[in-house]
Amino acid sequence: MNNRETAQQKAMECFLNCYVRETSSGLVKSGTLHIPLPRQGAEIKAPLKYYSITERHLYSFPILYRLNQDAKWHKADVVILASLLAKELSLDSQNAEHAAVQELMKRVLLSVENMELFLDERQGERSSLYCPKRHFLDSEQSLLFGHLLHPTPKSRQGMDEKNTCLYSPETKGKFPLHYFLVHESLAEVEGDEAVSAAWALLSNQEREAIRHMEEFYLFPLHPLQAKHLLEDNGVRKLIKEELFIDLGMMGEEVSATSSIRTVYNEKADYMWKLSIPVKVTNSLRVNKKKELTRGRVVNDILDSEIGTQLKTFFPEFYVIRDPAYLALKGEKESGFEVVIRENPFQSDSEETTLIAGLCQDALPEESNHLQRIIERIAAKENRKTEQVSVDWFQQYLDISIKPLLWLYFIHGIGLEAHQQNAVLKMREGYPCMFYYRDNQGYYFAESKLDYLQRMVPDIKDKSDTVCTDELIDERLRYYIFFNHLFGLINAFGASGLVQEEVLLYQLRQELMNMLPLADQSQSELVQTLLHQKTLPSKANLLTRVHNMDELVGSLASQSVYTAVHNPLVSREVQSVGTNETSIRA
Repeated sequence: MNNRETAQQKAMECFLNCYVRETSSGLVKSGTLHIPLPRQGAEIKAPLKYYSITERHLYSFPILYRLNQDAKWHKADVVILASLLAKELSLDSQNAEHAAVQELMKRVLLSVENMELFLDERQGERSSLYCPKRHFLDSEQSLLFGHLLHPTPKSRQGMDEKNTCLYSPETKGKFPLHYFLVHESLAEVEGDEAVSAAWALLSNQEREAIRHMEEFYLFPLHPLQAKHLLEDNGVRKLIKEELFIDLGMMGEEVSATSSIRTVYNEKADYMWKLSIPVKVTNSLRVNKKKELTRGRVVNDILDSEIGTQLKTFFPEFYVIRDPAYLALKGEKESGFEVVIRENPFQSDSEETTLIAGLCQDALPEESNHLQRIIERIAAKENRKTEQVSVDWFQQYLDISIKPLLWLYFIHGIGLEAHQQNAVLKMREGYPCMFYYRDNQGYYFAESKLDYLQRMVPDIKDKSDTVCTDELIDERLRYYIFFNHLFGLINAFGASGLVQEEVLLYQLRQELMNMLPLADQSQSELVQTLLHQKTLPSKANLLTRVHNMDELVGSLASQSVYTAVHNPLVSREVQSVGTNETSIRA
């Protein structure tokens, strides 16, 4: 199978899984998933290679369709499949926008093109992509397919093919940053690390050339953002008035991480989260003013008693700080916003991966990263992969879910720990350190606000994410459980390492053990996961059909949430307990 076919099939799989999950459609007959499209009188049938209780199935191709009950079956390509499913959604919804469906189709095609490009670029690294001991940057650059439950996981609007190759992690993009000097009268600089981080990548010669400019602050920008800003009349005017000085591209090179806009240099003490004029999936990726101050709020919290307790009780859990930032003065975003992020992945970055990289499907005829790790441990310990998987998963829960829920239930701090925001350090293949990153993804519970304000008095104004417990429950259910843990469990199952039901039962037992902790809060998170058959979950496809931007507007209205099946209450999971002893033997 060539790379174009691989890209098309993965795109079809992602789109179809989104549709089936978000609409509760489909009936399995004789190993084939049948999806009726009643608004059109059409039908799709997809042979199942792997059926998943967490609803990310793998398919055998071709997938077939017919336009009415009497018509012949035809092979579907990505355009036909996505068109049929998107049209069914638009016909079924009063809120769907015709223009949004057209835009969705454009993004599907762009995503497929980028997938094919990335597969071509990395063709010579088929096996090394999934090396068990790969380093932090290798993992960040390994998401050739992207979010596996997203209809357009590799859509990028605002980057042509040349820039996609230059600046993408999947193509191992490496480049210098573009620097400006900004007059102190216009600059907003917060945090002790802001100045040193801005200068960190410059050579001695480059430093000497601008050291005398004492009335200016140095701003590192992404080259794409710099090009975009230099076309702005306001920026040009400030350059003409010598309040901005365009220094161009300089300094040591950086590499794009999985988010594209956060950049990394293994020698540097910092990473830089930058704005780019690019819509990734469906959102323009720019730093918001509130995200800058939110990073500072979290820094203050980590310097408080909460941070001390977190380090004492959970030494294997670490929140990566965004302790400083650079911006222009004023309430609105200018495009010059720079987040300074600490870099804990310098010299000791081996066996380090974001969870999305651990779960990413492998190329055809290859084994993915997780599978290679578990099989390597099993061979070394002379044990079955099922036994190793159960032990591995328990160690992972101990250093991830326990501290995440402790922070929320005891301190009212919710972390949006989805697969791309979670980074795992391993030792001899087993989990040993969990890192959380992202200044967008912090929530603070209204029920704990008085308590939090004693440590950070202006937390409400500066964070802009003080929310009801109910809203935080909804977000954490999706990001920590549906996206992260169910996604990880699916990766174990789809790789043939252990049945998903076994790990879901293990997670269920862990949640039951956490009930006394949950009782110390007003949250219903654990109770709903243990007892409700369906739960609201973010719907990436429906969000696109309804033309919503996840980073714009209030937290309550950024995405579509729809009721989906909760696998933790399924009969198959609850029946696992009788076999638990034999699995652990």
